[in-house]
Amino acid sequence: MQRIIAIICASFLIYIYGLATVQFQIFPYEIVRQAKNGFDAIKLLEDERHLVGIKRFDDTVPERPTVTLNSGNSGSEALLMTGGFYQYMEKCPNFGCIA
Repeated sequence: MQRIIAIICASFLIYIYGLATVQFQIFPYEIVRQAKNGFDAIKLLEDERHLVGIKRFDDTVPERPTVTLNSGNSGSEALLMTGGFYQYMEKCPNFGCIA
């Protein structure tokens, strides 16, 4: 009987600490919040097999973007961004380009 009462008391104290954690944002509130945000971000990742994020307005355009490797030292990523504001001004004279 004493064990059952001890378990009930411990459970009650843990529950109260959980409420206080959320209410007053004490330890481990920040860790739990970051873990929740990370899990939400993972859920938002698209499955590359479906590519829902790519919209086509022209049926002659290929479904997947084509990647041209200019160097054998290139990485395997699908998009390599170089440039920025005031770079490649000969191609984009107003603000520069990201290629």
